[in-house]
Amino acid sequence: MKLSKMKIAVVRKFSPEEVFGHELLQSSDGTPIPTCSFFEKGQEFITENSFTRPEGFCGWAWRDLTVRLTKFDLIDDMDWPEKDMTYVACGDGVRPVVFRLERLAEQ
Repeated sequence: MKLSKMKIAVVRKFSPEEVFGHELLQSSDGTPIPTCSFFEKGQEFITENSFTRPEGFCGWAWRDLTVRLTKFDLIDDMDWPEKDMTYVACGDGVRPVVFRLERLAEQ
């Protein structure tokens, strides 16, 4: 089985205020929980396959994306929004980040 090269693009970041309608505070020190600082909208990463986390990619977000990335490697005929492209969010329910995943054509 040939594994697919993938492009991962940051589409949107949500703040706690956008998710809950109000500010959330950290239990440790009472300061506001910020929007995710790992990613910026428009940022792109290329990975050689669904098992290789791109350098600088958040480990928690990578864990959440690997299931969908692996489907690209194993299943060819899913109902994606477009052929070889879908969206997935990291599992941080307080400040989620939405990613666009694209299987890149073989060169």
